[in-house]
Amino acid sequence: MVLNTANAVFWTAFGFGVLDWFIIVPNGLGAVLGFVQMVLRMVVPCREDEFGLSSTVVGGVAVESKGDMELGEDTSATPSSPSSVMVDDSN
Repeated sequence: MVLNTANAVFWTAFGFGVLDWFIIVPNGLGAVLGFVQMVLRMVVPCREDEFGLSSTVVGGVAVESKGDMELGEDTSATPSSPSSVMVDDSN
């Protein structure tokens, strides 16, 4: 989202440099809509997904609200690990 907006801004500036309206208009529109999208993304809160996780933007960085699942710090459920799974070695 940020890089797409930056790309549109740079192409718009290039369009003004060469005075080509076929470059200025679509990229200017893309830059404006990109800024609108970034503002809306920071203002409107996210809904929780099907797993109960919601990411919010804090200072421009997305933060998971229920812990880092890759590190096993999920606070909403008990993580299953190979050490907690019972194995039947009766064979």
